[in-house]
Amino acid sequence: MNVTQVFLGNPLKSSDQPDKNSECYWDSGKHLIYFRPRSGTWDTTILGIPAVEKEKVNIHLRNNKIEIPDLIKDNVRVANYNLYALITHDVPASPEFYYHFHYDSVPTYFVFGNHSGPLYKVKL
Repeated sequence: MNVTQVFLGNPLKSSDQPDKNSECYWDSGKHLIYFRPRSGTWDTTILGIPAVEKEKVNIHLRNNKIEIPDLIKDNVRVANYNLYALITHDVPASPEFYYHFHYDSVPTYFVFGNHSGPLYKVKL
């Protein structure tokens, strides 16, 4: 996986690099990708894939609770990317509370993180 940071708002400090502040694991056999912050919380967690891949990828976002009652699904523009995004305020992501998504077809890339930033782009 190739992880790069997508800047939103103010640039982040050098200590806020993706390899230090987020974790992302890919289980290709189960068609699952897990992600969470290494420290702190993401009050509004976002997952986005290219909008043109929405039907093919068919993503389903879950967390430790399995069900996410307040899941927003919408097309959004983030840092020059047109995304089909899943956004939740349900439970903040934290080092103890991860999110994961299931897919039918591997997306070209996905964006995840705290909606207000920082966000990370992962190219598989």
